[in-house]
Amino acid sequence: MLDIHTCVQLISSDPQTANHARDALCNAGISCQLVNSPRDCQHAPACRWLQPLTNELQTRLILNDAINTLEKTRHAFKSRDLADLRRRLQALMETL
Repeated sequence: MLDIHTCVQLISSDPQTANHARDALCNAGISCQLVNSPRDCQHAPACRWLQPLTNELQTRLILNDAINTLEKTRHAFKSRDLADLRRRLQALMETL
């Protein structure tokens, strides 16, 4: 169920179909934003799907994934070495 304050993003490469869908949503009282191209999206400047990843962002994503994996598996693998590795990776993330 949608909250009445939620703005739905309607993404379509077919403008005619998108306009019909937008009209139907608006008639139902649902706020929506029609996105035909990346420049139409209000979040495009910050969207990692539309922008090539910088080396720094790619490194952060990989480090974050490794830290999360170590955190999720810490009870399955009770290892002081893995715990130390997780802490070192977290410290590295803080310096980036």
